[in-house]
Parts: sequence; structure tokens; C-alpha cells
Amino acid sequence: MKKNNYYGHNIRSQFCNEFTFRLFDIIADVAKYSAYNEILDRILGYELNWTIDQDDNGSYFLKVKKSSELYHTSEGLGEGIVSLLFMVDAIFEVQKDDVIVIDEPELSLHPQLQIRFLKELLNVSKINQVVISTHSPNMVSLESAINGGVIARIYETDSSSTIREINDECRDFFKSVQNNIFNPHIWGLDARTCLFAEDGIIITEGQEDVVLYPRILEKIGFNSTINFFGFGAGGASNIIKVARMLHCLGFEKIGAIYDGDKVKECKEFNKEMSAFGYKAWFIPADDVRNKEEVKAKPAKDGLLDVEGKNLEHYVSDRKSIFGDIEVFLS
Repeated sequence: MKKNNYYGHNIRSQFCNEFTFRLFDIIADVAKYSAYNEILDRILGYELNWTIDQDDNGSYFLKVKKSSELYHTSEGLGEGIVSLLFMVDAIFEVQKDDVIVIDEPELSLHPQLQIRFLKELLNVSKINQVVISTHSPNMVSLESAINGGVIARIYETDSSSTIREINDECRDFFKSVQNNIFNPHIWGLDARTCLFAEDGIIITEGQEDVVLYPRILEKIGFNSTINFFGFGAGGASNIIKVARMLHCLGFEKIGAIYDGDKVKECKEFNKEMSAFGYKAWFIPADDVRNKEEVKAKPAKDGLLDVEGKNLEHYVSDRKSIFGDIEVFLS
């Protein structure tokens, strides 16, 4: 059986002549036009009244009705919406076993529309192979990965391009945090940006670390910007799991910072991950800031006070740790 493959590509600033034969076929059939617009309207969140018209030179163009007397042509409509019209065509009337490949679907597309378009792609992927190349964390689906989909990273080495992909251990980790209502940020949008990051990421235990460590760096005179993973790993036990996932995707320089009461976990990280060139440190305090006793939780001595302001003690230790991190990342 012959498969129908559709390859969506960058059509920014291009006229629609190459695609009119497909859109003409849709617009000429009332049922097709209605079904096509159902998909399009779900993504846009509103009804788009569009047609195809012809100018005096015989060229065809998209025409969108804004009101009873106002129309937009494809040139004034916006590149994202024009691209969306053709990408929806890629998933419209898709047949079983068709292969859909779309390069950078997020181009000029509003983030909310990216999310809605991804939802449509996931629905199609239940019976079809869908491949996208993207630079947008909005277009990364953990749900798809958990169900057997592939997240792959392509990066440049000195001699060639390399591709690395997640394994089942990564999928198990995604699954364990997907419904974690206490730490929904673990693989939120900020965390997913790491998939597109350059080498040199520091993983911390929690969100306070990501917020307060840059303040500490500024206070002790460090001007460099450290790339922290998301808003923390969601606990010390998750740090090594994040590191393993990043190793699967080919990252070569990953570090981690543990609280001072997690020395054991820090040593376990170094024992396992040093083989890949990864390194972990633990701070000389039990937490990034002082914590008062709350119910069954004892008080903790931190690098900063309760309000996250600077303390005089641990200054030399902090400079030593972050100096070592700077050298490691350089």
C-alpha cells in the first residue's frame, strides 16, 4: 500500500500558489470546507472566514473577511495564521499510516496557538506517524513521550551533527512527575527549555534555589550568568534523574547543587555521574535560606536569612563553591 506523506515547510512571506490546488479542493466542497474549518477554528479559538481570490495579474491569494466590508489578504493576515492554514491542511483528511513531517511549526505562531496545534497533532498521532522539528518548549509533549513517543536532540560536535534520544528510564521519570500536583513545575515550560539549551546546566533541588542563588552570586561579586534547570528538580532525589535524562540527550557539562543536609545524595551523584564529566557540590548549610520550625519540620540554618537577604557567614565558602562552578562551566 502506498503511503501519502505530507511534508510541511516554512512558507513565511510566500504566496500560496504552490498550495492552491489543495485549498481549492477543500473550498470547492462544502463538507470538506466545514470539516477543515472545525480544526482551524479549534486552534484559533474563533471562526476564520476565508476564501481564495485572484488579483488582476492572475495570481491567487488568501482572502479573509473581517467584517461586512473589510477584508485582509494573505500579505496582511500575518505569517503565523497563513502558515497555520497550510499546517492544518497537513492533518486534514489524514489517512491511516500517512506520515506527517512539519519543520518548525511554531514560526510566527502565538504560544497559545502552538499549544492548541500540538493538541491536534497529538490526536492525529494516535493513528499516524508525526514528526516535527522545533525550537519551542510549547511543542514538546511529555504525554507523547510517556506513551512511547520520541524526544530527540540534534546538536553540533567538532566533526558532525549528532542525534540523541530519550530512553524508557526517561519516560518513567516523566510519568512520575506528570501528575505531581505539589511540584507541577518540575517539567513545566521553564524546565522544558533545557531541551534547547547549550551545554552547561546546573540542577538544584527546588525553586527557591533557582531564585536565590543568582542573588547570592550578585552579592559575592560574580558577574557570570549560570543556567539553572527550570525551577528545580522537585527534590534532591530527582536531581540525578534529571541528570540521567540530560545525559541521554547528549549534554556533556551538567552540574548539581545539593543542600548541606544532602551530602549522601551529593556523593552518590558524583560516584555515578562523574563518569560522564558531571559534577555536584553541596553547600555549607542545610538550605539556601534559614527556615523556621514549622509543625514537624525542624528549623534549618541557611546561606541567607529567612527573608532571603545576605548573611555574613559562609561568604568564603560560597565564593569557593561558585568559583569552582564557574571554572567547571567555562
